[in-house]
Amino acid sequence: HYVRRHCSKKIRETVVDTATKTIQFKRKNTEAPWQAGVQDRLSLTYQLSSLLQCNRQAEGMKGEFPVMTTKALENETFEFKKTENLELYLNGKKQSVQAVMFQNTPIKGDDIIRVWYAPKMQFLPLRLDVEDEDGKTISGAIKHPSAAVKANALELLDIVLKGHPLKKTIFQLMEAESAHELDEL
Repeated sequence: HYVRRHCSKKIRETVVDTATKTIQFKRKNTEAPWQAGVQDRLSLTYQLSSLLQCNRQAEGMKGEFPVMTTKALENETFEFKKTENLELYLNGKKQSVQAVMFQNTPIKGDDIIRVWYAPKMQFLPLRLDVEDEDGKTISGAIKHPSAAVKANALELLDIVLKGHPLKKTIFQLMEAESAHELDEL
């Protein structure tokens, strides 16, 4: 079940019906057959994070992913845009953190989504901006990167990668990373 409310717009929802293997788009009262790998945009930010953890190289990375929006099933393209330092308040103090920024290619008047990932924090998403077609932007940034955040990200990743043939390999690579990266900040 995917529910979205942006600014003053009405609530929009998309429902995955596992019994009938369909995706229902309540906004347009239409449906489409469910397909393997489809996800909502929030889950996609974590899939990108896990792909970056495996790839270890952001520059030049570009991917197309099946996404359920509130309108339809579509392929969403995200690509590397730049590396920059973000000034964030982490664990109660202002810090500069190097981040790689990815941005989608908006689909027919849809939102522009920008996500910043921290390479030195196992590519944890640090900041997320969503800009609507009117140029209004909603931003969110992480404040407490801790073991709890990592555990929550791993739990979500476990759900997102359910049944994926590389799931075991992805988790093994993540465990091989130094356990203190998040604690250094």
